[in-house]
Amino acid sequence: MSTNDQLQLAFQMIEDGVRQVRNSDAYQRYLKVMSKFHNYSVCNSLLIYAQCPHASYIAGYRAWQNLFKRYVVRGSKAIKIIVPFKIKRKKDEDTDKTDVEDDYIIKYRAVNVFDISQTIGEPLPELVTELKGDDKSASILLESFKELINDVDVLFKEPGSDKLLRSGAKGYYDIKNKHIVINKDLSINHQLKTMIHEYAHSILHTENNGTKKQQEVEAESIAFVVCHAFGLDTSEYSFGYITSWSEGLEADQFKMILNNIQTRANSIIERVKPIYYKKMEEKQNEKEYQRCTQ
Repeated sequence: MSTNDQLQLAFQMIEDGVRQVRNSDAYQRYLKVMSKFHNYSVCNSLLIYAQCPHASYIAGYRAWQNLFKRYVVRGSKAIKIIVPFKIKRKKDEDTDKTDVEDDYIIKYRAVNVFDISQTIGEPLPELVTELKGDDKSASILLESFKELINDVDVLFKEPGSDKLLRSGAKGYYDIKNKHIVINKDLSINHQLKTMIHEYAHSILHTENNGTKKQQEVEAESIAFVVCHAFGLDTSEYSFGYITSWSEGLEADQFKMILNNIQTRANSIIERVKPIYYKKMEEKQNEKEYQRCTQ
């Protein structure tokens, strides 16, 4: 099978996998909880991003407690957004109150909200299953990507030492400091997938390109396709993740996003291949040497 055919198959697997997840009971339970989060205006979305670029799930102090059974960590810096409120307009005393309906003046005020990374408590429902296993090929591919990503530092951290990892993130790309952070407690298979996901962010989304939904769909789709090209199946995690972030996208929008990243996915595969094959050969030679010297 040619590389192009493999890519086409992998992207078709994403479409089919997302379709199956959307028809599941777990997805309906997930939507029920997610519907409790507000959809913010463009203005407020920009305000949130400016104050907390990694923000994902946003709610007020009481909403986190009452709706999600999570609690804002003491000392967390609030994210400011603008919300409208109504003030009843005073009526002219000469006006017949029975003939004129009450009307209101719209005013605005700043209120405090918090990202999930600033909270602790019960986990939100997930559509994903953390990847298990420490495949040898995944370990070699992980080392290959470390070598490929030479303009971005890759840091493996204990989840308790990092606010975002502590909130449940598997990893993230720090645009300001240009480094990728990965939860070192993950399996090798999941570390690899996360590294590719965050690497995709680092090369595609350094200038706030596209919506958050589009960015996450692109990054995880690339991670799945690249892993698939080297024989690693991440569908247990990737399909649910892509489904959650593609909620609200029309089928043609979703397909267009996938079409737009095929060239980029292929480029990543082709760039890492020689590094991977060289390391595979070195490992094989080392194994043969050890066998001969025993």
